[in-house]
Amino acid sequence: MTIKLYGHQESSVAFLADNNAVFDASDPGTGKTLAQIADFTQRLEKCRAQGIQNSGVLVVCPKSLMRAVWETEIKRYAPQITVAVADAQRRRQAMNSGADVLILNADGVKALANQPASWFTRFSTLVIDESEVFKHHTSQRSRAMRKIARRFPWRRCLSGTPNSNGICDVWHQYLLLDEGKRLGSTFRQFRNAACEAQPISIGGEQIVFQYRDRDGIEQVVADLVKDITLRHKLSDCVELPPMRQYCLEFILSRKHRALYDKFQRDSLLECRGRTISALNAATLAGKLLQTSSGTLYDQDGKAVEISPERYELIADLAAARKHSVVFYLWNHQRDQLCKHFQKAGVRHCVWEPGKPRLAEEFQAGGYQAMLAHPASAAHGLTLTRAASVIWASPTWNLTWFEQGNRRIFRIGQEQKTEVITVLAKDTLENKVWEQLQNKNLNLARLLASLSSTTPN
Repeated sequence: MTIKLYGHQESSVAFLADNNAVFDASDPGTGKTLAQIADFTQRLEKCRAQGIQNSGVLVVCPKSLMRAVWETEIKRYAPQITVAVADAQRRRQAMNSGADVLILNADGVKALANQPASWFTRFSTLVIDESEVFKHHTSQRSRAMRKIARRFPWRRCLSGTPNSNGICDVWHQYLLLDEGKRLGSTFRQFRNAACEAQPISIGGEQIVFQYRDRDGIEQVVADLVKDITLRHKLSDCVELPPMRQYCLEFILSRKHRALYDKFQRDSLLECRGRTISALNAATLAGKLLQTSSGTLYDQDGKAVEISPERYELIADLAAARKHSVVFYLWNHQRDQLCKHFQKAGVRHCVWEPGKPRLAEEFQAGGYQAMLAHPASAAHGLTLTRAASVIWASPTWNLTWFEQGNRRIFRIGQEQKTEVITVLAKDTLENKVWEQLQNKNLNLARLLASLSSTTPN
C-alpha cells in the first residue's frame, strides 16, 4: 500500500531515508507522524524482501498519543504492518509480542533500560515523539532513554517546541540523536557556552547562578545542527485562514478581590468555613492562580468555590460560538465549567485519551464545546471543527499553549480562528502571561533559525 503524501512530506521522507539521525522540528499540523510512518514502513518492507529480521520500530510518545494517534495512524495508512501498544496493563505482553512496531509511553522507557542487549536486536528504528519530554538530562526517564537510544541505528526526535524554556532544553534531545557530536557531550560545557551566568542572592548570603540564553545563540545552535534537522512551517505547507490571539480581561468582583488580596498578603485564607494556607512561595503562587480562577483546593484536596463569575463568562463565550475547544488547568475548574456549560445549554464533552471517538464525534458536529486538559489533549488531536480555543486560565507551559492552539489551526481548517485567554486583571495571571510571551520569543527565534538552515 502506497501512502499518499503532500509535497513537503515527500521531501521529509527523502531526508529521513538519507539520514540515520534526524530531528523534525516542523510545526504541529504539518504531518510529522505520517512522514515517520512512511519512512519506517519503507525500511520495514525492504528488510522483509531481503529476509532481514532486525527491522522493528520503537515509538516512544506521550500516553495520550499511543492509541489516539500512533496506533490509529499506522492501522489507517500501513495496515500491512503489526502494532503493539505497551500500556500499563499490557506492557510485558506487548514487549514480547514481536510486532513490527512497539508503542511505549515516556515513563515506560525506564522498564526498557533493564532489558538485555539481545532484546533490542529486533529493532532498527527509534522514534521519540514530543522529545522535549526528555529535555532534563538528569531525570530517570531521560537517563533510561540515553541508555537505550544508542542501541538503535536509526533515531528520530519530533518536537514543534524544542526549547520551550530556553536553549538548554535542546541539548539532551540532540545528544540522543548524535552522541554529542554537534552540541557537545556534556551539559555543563554546552550551558557555559550557550548561557550567561548571573549571580543572584537568595535568602541573604546564599549566592546562586541564574543562566540566561546569550543573545543570538539560537542561530549558532541552528547552524551546528542544521545537517540533521528538518523544519517545515505550517504557513509554507498549506494556506490557512488567519488566526487571531488575544486576552480577554476579567475583573474580580469586590468580594473576590478582597479574598485574593488577603491571601496574597497573609498566605492564609478562610473561606466557607475552611482554612487554606501556603507554606512557601511556590505553593502560594499556585494557590493564588487557583484563587483568581474562582475555585481552589483546601488542605484536604477539596474544592472551595469563591466566585462563579469567571465560569459564567467562559460559558457565555462558548455559547456564542458554534464550536470551541476550552482548556482547563485543574479538575475543579473542569467541574465548574461543566456545571455552567450545562446551565447555559452548551452541549459539551470532556476529552479523555482512552475515548478517541469523542474527537470523531466533535469533528462531526456532535458537541458545541470540548473541555480538555492540555496535558492530555495538546498533542496529536485534530479538532478543526472548532474555530475558537478558549484558555480558562493562562498557563506557564509554552508547549501546552502552542500545541493546544494547533488542535484547530492545522491542515483541514477552513475558518478564521481565534485563541482567547481569559486573564484576571491585576493578579499573578498577568505575570504568567508575560513569562509565556518571553518563552515564545525564544522559541520563535530558534524555529526561525532552523527554518533558514533546513536543507531542501
